[in-house]
Amino acid sequence: DEFSVQVKTPIYSIALQGLAMLPELPEPGLESICLSVAALRPEMRSIAAGTAARQVPLNILASTPASNIVLGFSMQPLPPPAAPAGLDVDALMKQVLPPLGAPRETKEHTDLKPRRRWEMPAETTAAATSACGVMYAAGGAKGSLALIDLSKGLFLTKMLAGHYKAVTALSFHRSEILVSAGADSWIHHYSVSTGEQLARYLCAPPAIPPKVSGPSAVSGVAV
Repeated sequence: DEFSVQVKTPIYSIALQGLAMLPELPEPGLESICLSVAALRPEMRSIAAGTAARQVPLNILASTPASNIVLGFSMQPLPPPAAPAGLDVDALMKQVLPPLGAPRETKEHTDLKPRRRWEMPAETTAAATSACGVMYAAGGAKGSLALIDLSKGLFLTKMLAGHYKAVTALSFHRSEILVSAGADSWIHHYSVSTGEQLARYLCAPPAIPPKVSGPSAVSGVAV
């Protein structure tokens, strides 16, 4: 098998190759991989007006705390279901439908390879997708914050002024504000459109360094 890690769905086989930070390192385990799935709402689509929902691709982004690599996938829409040629209406009505919520397994899987591969400044410790499906945010172990636009194809649009330590949580307020929390005890609010930091709050005092117990002299040098 060419790829060490794969995710198989009833229709697609998603190849997660290239998540290792270096080619000689092993690929991260499947249990550590985070998949974020986003579909654009009709009013947020930057394509021709009147496009049907089934014609809009589904975006998938893969990240892991064990690597600084983020992969971007795009699932192209499937053709509408059609009855096999020569099958009459009576035979079609006699077919047993699968229960709701249980998609029918297919005999062949379509290989889905990444369209984008980004190298972030550090391992990805937090990720979030806006509710409208337009933006994706990735936070790193060294405080970096990246914004990826999903509405116009998978594009890294901004690197925000991040945290002093690892980003521990991310969340979008609508599609306008990104809220981040870090191990440095700060919470930041960012404007998604401009990347400007709107506000920041300190939730706990920073760690206090140990106090000096007292000076002493060794060989005439003060310590």
